[in-house]
Amino acid sequence: MRFIGVTGHGLSVPEMHRRSLERFPFDSVLAPYNFVQMRDPRYAQTFEALAAVCAERRVALQTIKSLALRRWEGRPKSAATWYEPLSDQADIDLAVHWVLGPPGGVPADHR
Repeated sequence: MRFIGVTGHGLSVPEMHRRSLERFPFDSVLAPYNFVQMRDPRYAQTFEALAAVCAERRVALQTIKSLALRRWEGRPKSAATWYEPLSDQADIDLAVHWVLGPPGGVPADHR
């Protein structure tokens, strides 16, 4: 095997991945990254710390859940995901643009 990575889900993932990179030489990590989660200061701080370690060690940082809007919380489900995904095409386009934009997404003064 030439490359190996680690994946995770949930709010604690960036910190868990950062600690994993202290112990193991993973080539990539996969973590949730979207506008909604990055508005949470605790998540943003741990994600940005993970991104810094990945950049320093040249570890690929892959993202998932770019189209997550919120938890279902009792609303009727229209998708087989644990979260309600964005459904309006304009919102989807904006979310993808944000995720693929500059490092850290939108500047802090626009969050």
